[in-house]
Amino acid sequence: EKKNVIDKTGGLLGIGKTSKLNSNFNTGNFTRIDYTKVLTIPINSKKIKVITTHPTDSYSLDKDGDQIKTLTVTQPEKFWAASKFLVVVNN
Repeated sequence: EKKNVIDKTGGLLGIGKTSKLNSNFNTGNFTRIDYTKVLTIPINSKKIKVITTHPTDSYSLDKDGDQIKTLTVTQPEKFWAASKFLVVVNN
């Protein structure tokens, strides 16, 4: 939110808002990767929300106890087809 990457819309009095990728965000806030080689992304959080659209059957969240350690892309072509950006919010 601080870097204007996500936009919260809807809801009433701050309740029920949904987060989505802002349409005019600065791409410089992202790390460029070769999506065919980078398949594991460190998360290290108890609870997350994937903001960008990616098919749930194209990735897995790898846990250690109640901690989500990594997001592993299991089907890169399918995962990156919907969005060339990945935005994850730690809750």
